[in-house]
Amino acid sequence: MSKVLTAYEERHLTLMDELGNSSDIRVLAENRGPLVTAYGDAQTVAEKLVQRFGVVLDASLQSHFLRFRNLACQWQTTSADRPLTGEFGLKNLYTSITTGPLEILRDFPSEADRRLASGLRLLDDQPEGGAGSFAALRIQPGRSFPEVWYFTVAHGFQELDIGYADYLDLLLTTKGVYDWQYLFADVSLRETECNHVRNRLTGMLNLFPGIFPECDYSDLRARLRERM
Repeated sequence: MSKVLTAYEERHLTLMDELGNSSDIRVLAENRGPLVTAYGDAQTVAEKLVQRFGVVLDASLQSHFLRFRNLACQWQTTSADRPLTGEFGLKNLYTSITTGPLEILRDFPSEADRRLASGLRLLDDQPEGGAGSFAALRIQPGRSFPEVWYFTVAHGFQELDIGYADYLDLLLTTKGVYDWQYLFADVSLRETECNHVRNRLTGMLNLFPGIFPECDYSDLRARLRERM
C-alpha cells in the first residue's frame, strides 16, 4: 500500500502546519500519525467493512478517508487579551469501527444513553483538555451515511446535522476550537449554562478571520446567530 499522502490527507497536515506556524497560536501538544497502510486504500477498507462487519458506507465518503492512526493537536491563542483554546484527535476510521462500542458505555446511568452509545464509534476526542468531550459516528444497519453525535459531560449527547465528510471539512475551518460542534446541534446558546460555549464560538468568529483569512466564516456566523 502506498505511503504517498492523498490530497485530503495533505489538507489535514496543512491544518497542523497552519496552527504550528501561526504567531497567534501556540501548539501545546500534537500527534501526526503514523500513516496506517496495512488496511489498504479507501475502497479496500470499505470492502473489508462490508465483508467482515456488515458495515456499509456510501462510496462518496471514500474521498474523505484518512489513514492516520491518530491526528491530534491541542492549541491556544498567544494573546492574553483574547484567549481561545481548541483540540482535536481524529481516529482511524477502520480502527474505530472494528474496535467496537465505546469503553465508557457502561458508565452511563441511562438505558437510552447506553443503547445509543452501543452503536457509536469514536471519531474525534479531546483527551488533553476536553473534559471527556468527544464526537462519534453512529453505525446502524442499512444506513450508509452514519449519524454524527457529540458528547459533553455538561450537556450529554447531541446529534449533529452534519455527516462524517462534513465534520472533517469543518475541522479544517474551525481548527478544533472547543465546542464548535454546537453550531451544528439543535440547541439554544442563549441559556446561562451555555455561556462558555457561546463565548468560545463568538471568540472564534471574531479572531479567526484575521488569523486565517483564507477561510470563509460566513456560514458559521449565520449558525451562531440562529442559536442566539
